[in-house]
Amino acid sequence: METFVARYPELVKDAITAAKNEINQQTLVRDSAAKRVQELRAIDKTSSYTSIGSNAGQAEIGYNIEEARLCHEIEQLELIREWADAYLEYIKSHEDSYNFKSFHTFSDLYTAVNNNHINRLIQGHRFECKCQFFGYNMNDNNHHYTSGEECCSQGVPVHLSNITSASKKIGLIGEQTPDKLNIYPVPNTFLD
Repeated sequence: METFVARYPELVKDAITAAKNEINQQTLVRDSAAKRVQELRAIDKTSSYTSIGSNAGQAEIGYNIEEARLCHEIEQLELIREWADAYLEYIKSHEDSYNFKSFHTFSDLYTAVNNNHINRLIQGHRFECKCQFFGYNMNDNNHHYTSGEECCSQGVPVHLSNITSASKKIGLIGEQTPDKLNIYPVPNTFLD
């Protein structure tokens, strides 16, 4: 544990550097898309309205996508800075659960910590089952699933969905209620 704590600042520093590089690259892509929009709008000066099907409209959609990606990359950097200390503290209080040698990046670390946190939160927790949304006719208003069981209360084999995507979110350890993690039981025939 001591050697891991000593190298932890380096993991965080590397994650911040990688996030800044992603922001720089995405800024270039976004700027290129903005330039393309301006070029195509200059060609089509006849209308103040750009239809979605036009070249300028398609370029603007592309620009909006690249702008959203840039915002995501900026948010990732902010989340690393905000949560780095909290992840170290979480590990210190649950150190028996980790193989510290497996953490080569900050992403490895927060994914493992998030998985541990999710597993602790869902132990024995009752979730509202979503079978009715997958074509199962349920007449019981108290239809539920308890983590660890093979079937929901109506006997449908289910699994918890979205655990993999939830574990990849920086800051998940701040959540103390499993229902707010966007994890829910679905029939096994609809594995994600």
